[in-house]
Amino acid sequence: MLKVYSASAGSGKTYTLTKEYLKLALRPGEKDDYFRHILAVTFTNAAANEMKNRILKRLEDIADGKEEGFLADLTAELYPHPPDTDAFEIAKTELRRKAASVFKTILHKYADFSVTTIDSFTQRIVMAFTDELGLPYSFEVELDTDEVLELAIDNLIEKAGLEEMDDITAILSDYYTNTATEGKSWNQLPELLKEFGRNLTSDQFYEAVNAAQELSPGALRAIRQQLMDHNQQAETDVIGHGQRAWQLIADAGLSEADFHFGAAGVAGFLKAVADGNARKEAGSRVQNALEKGEWYGKKAPMLVQGMIDSMANELCGCISQINTVRDERGLQVALFDCLLPHLQKLALLKQMRVEFDELLRKDGRVHISEFNKKILGIVASEPVPFLYERLGVKYHHILIDEFQDTSKLQFANLMPLIDNALGSDHFNMAVGDGKQAIYRFRGGDMDQIVSLHRQDLDTLKVAHGSGSFTADRIDMLAGQITSDTLDTNWRSAEPIVRFNNEFFDFAARKYEHDHAKIADVFDVEQVFRQKTQPAARTEGHVQIDFVAKDADEGKDLTAVMLEKTIEHLTQALADGYQYGDIAILCRKKAHARVLANELNARRIPLVSADSLSLEFSDPVKWLVTLMRVLQQPDQKLLRYELLYLYHRVVRGVFPNDSLTGHLRTVAEGDVMGVYAYLTAEGYPLDPYALGQLNPYELAERLTAQFNLFSQADHNPFLFRFLDEVLTFNQKRSGHLSDFLLYWDGVRQKISVEGAARNAVSIQTIHKSKGLEFPVVIIPFANWTVEPNRNSTIWLDLSGVHTDRLAHEATTGEVTRLLSAPATTNGNLSRTPKAVVDLLSK
Repeated sequence: MLKVYSASAGSGKTYTLTKEYLKLALRPGEKDDYFRHILAVTFTNAAANEMKNRILKRLEDIADGKEEGFLADLTAELYPHPPDTDAFEIAKTELRRKAASVFKTILHKYADFSVTTIDSFTQRIVMAFTDELGLPYSFEVELDTDEVLELAIDNLIEKAGLEEMDDITAILSDYYTNTATEGKSWNQLPELLKEFGRNLTSDQFYEAVNAAQELSPGALRAIRQQLMDHNQQAETDVIGHGQRAWQLIADAGLSEADFHFGAAGVAGFLKAVADGNARKEAGSRVQNALEKGEWYGKKAPMLVQGMIDSMANELCGCISQINTVRDERGLQVALFDCLLPHLQKLALLKQMRVEFDELLRKDGRVHISEFNKKILGIVASEPVPFLYERLGVKYHHILIDEFQDTSKLQFANLMPLIDNALGSDHFNMAVGDGKQAIYRFRGGDMDQIVSLHRQDLDTLKVAHGSGSFTADRIDMLAGQITSDTLDTNWRSAEPIVRFNNEFFDFAARKYEHDHAKIADVFDVEQVFRQKTQPAARTEGHVQIDFVAKDADEGKDLTAVMLEKTIEHLTQALADGYQYGDIAILCRKKAHARVLANELNARRIPLVSADSLSLEFSDPVKWLVTLMRVLQQPDQKLLRYELLYLYHRVVRGVFPNDSLTGHLRTVAEGDVMGVYAYLTAEGYPLDPYALGQLNPYELAERLTAQFNLFSQADHNPFLFRFLDEVLTFNQKRSGHLSDFLLYWDGVRQKISVEGAARNAVSIQTIHKSKGLEFPVVIIPFANWTVEPNRNSTIWLDLSGVHTDRLAHEATTGEVTRLLSAPATTNGNLSRTPKAVVDLLSK
C-alpha cells in the first residue's frame, strides 16, 4: 500500500511520520534492527534532523514510561487487544521493553538509521557505484555553481579563434558585432552566459536542456539565421504592401490630413508601415475603412473624396494583403521573436557544458546536480536497475516527506524502490501539500502530490513520458494508493485557521476558471479545509494593511513599509511578546537587508542572514583588508581602511575627527609608514615574511598576533572564516591573490549558524519553511500571480511543426530544435497554440 497524505501546515505531519515509522520499527515479531529496512527521506537537513530527533526522543520516552498517551495509541494499532484489559497492559509493557531495545540498537548501528534528505540518499548511491556511473573513483562533491561557471565561460571565450572552434568563434563574433552596432555594451556577455548557464545544473529544466543540447552550435546558428530570415521576409512583405498603398496616395497628391482622423487613421497606419514600421497595429479605424468605407470625413472636399474613392479598392487590397501576411505568418513571427534573443546563448550552452565538466573533472569534483541525472540515466533505461538490487532488498518501506518539493528526477529515481516495496506488499507513505510548494525554482513539482492524492495516474505518466519505464512503474500504483487528509490544525488558534480556510476558498473560487491548477491545489470541493483542534485557543489576530507611498510626506513605498513594520513590532512588544517571539518574513533578500538596516539603526536586536554573514564581521574585514594591503600596497584607500579598522577591531575605539585625520595622513604616505605605525603600536609586521605564507598560515598568524580571539562575540565568525580559508588552501590554491579573488565571489554567501537569543528573526519565506513563531509580520507582500516579466522559461517546441526549426547537415541528417528558452512577455500569448497550451499548464 502507498498511503498518500495531504497535510496542511500545523496538521501533525511530523507526528504522523514519526508514528508510522515507530509502528514499523516496533512491529511485533520483527527483530530489534528492523529499522534498517525503513527509508525515510525529506527535503532539508533541518527537517531530517528534526525527524531523527523526534523518533529517538519518542523511543526513549516510551522506554522510560513518559509517553503514556502515545504508547497507548501505538499499542492499540499494533495489537488487537481491547483497551483497559490485562492483555492490553501486557502488550504495552512488551512495547515499552521493545522500544528500549530498539533505541539502543539504533545508537549502536546508527549508520543504518536511514532518515535522510533525498540528496544525501542519492549521494550515498552514487558513492557506491562510481565506476558504473562513469564517475571518478574518489571525488569531491561540488555545491557551488557560479564560480565554476565563471571559469568555464572564461575558458570558452579564450578558445575563440582556434581552428576547431569555428562555430563558437562565429557565434561570439556575431554577438559582439550586433551589440556594437546597436550601441550596447559588448562586455555583458560573460554575465549573461553565467546567468543562462545555471540551466545546466537545474532539475527543473533538465529535460529541456538535454533536448536543446542534441543540436550542435553550427546547427543552432543555422536555425537562428532561418528564423531571422523568416521574420525579415515577413516584415519586408508587409512594408512592400504598405509602400505600394502609400505610393498611390502620394501620386494622387494627397497626404494623411486628407483622410479620416489624419495621422491617427487609416492613412497614418499606411504611412507608418511604408516608412518601415511593419509591426504597426491596424486599429478599429483601419477596420472601419475596410468594412464601412470610412476613408474620409464629412467635410472633405468633393475632389478629394473622388480621388480617394478611385483608389479605395486598391488600398483595400493592400491592407488585406498586409493582414493576410500577418494572419499566415504572425504566430510564427511572434514565436521566433521570443526565441531569437536566446539562440546565441543556447548555441554556446553545449560548449559551456564541456568546459564546466572539464574543470570539475580536472580537480576530481562532481557537481551535486549530476547525481540525480546519472541515476536517472540507468533507472530510465532498465526495468530492474542494478543500482537498487541491493537497496531494493534492504528497504521494505519508503516514507517520503515534503513530497510537493520533490522534482520529477527525484520521484523517478525513487519509483523503483517504491515499486519493489509494493510488489512485496509492504507499507509505503508520501506526505505533502501543494499549497506549501515554494521550491519550483529548484525543480520541485507540486503536480506529483496533487495527482497522487487524486489518484490521477494518467497525468503523472504523461509528465514522465508515456511508454518510459517510469510510466510503467507509475502504472503499477493503480489499486495500491490510499488517499487521506490530515485536516486538523494542532498549531494555530481558531481565528487563524478560520482566516486561512476563508482565504484559500476565496482564492480558489475567484481564479479557478483562469488558472485550472488553483482549483486542484486549493480544492474548491473543500477537501483541504482545516479543522481546529478541540483545545484550540479562541484568541488570535490576523491583520492586513494596504499601504501606498505618501508623496506629501516625501515617503516612498519602502519607507511606508518600514514604518508600518516597526509599528506592528512595537505593538507586539506592548502586548507582552518578546523580541524572540517575532519573525519578519520577506520574499526577496533585498527587502530583508533593508529591514535589517532599519532595525539595526533603531538598536533592535535581530538575527538575519546578513547579520550572520562573514562579510559583516569587523575582525574578518580587518584580516581581509590586511591581506589586500599585502597584495596591493599602492592602494591608499586600502591603507586608510586598514588603519581605521585597526582602531575599531584591535583597540576597540571609534576614531574621532582628529585621529581620523592623522590616519589619513599616514595612509597617504609610503606603505612602510603604515607598517611603522603598527609597529609603534606594538604590532610589528614584516610584509616580506608574511608574503611567503599561504592564505591559511597568514590568516592564522594575524589572528593570533592581533589577539582577535579575545572578542568572544566574533569567534564564530573567525572560526568559520579560518575554515573557509583552509578549505580553499587544500582544494584550490596556496596563492593569496587567488584566495582574494575567490573571496570576492563568495563573501556574501558564507555565514555562521545563529545562536538562539532574544532577537527579532528576519528571514526569507524559503528559509522559514517549517518554523513557527507567535508573531509573524510580512511586509512587502505586494506579490503578483503573473510570471516575473522578462524572466526566462523553457518552451516545448515539439508540437510546433515548421521546417525553420530544423537543420539538415551535409550528411543528410536532420535535427530539430525541440526546446528553447524564451522571455516572458506579451509576445508569448501570440505564439502558436501548442506553445500557449504548454504555458497554461
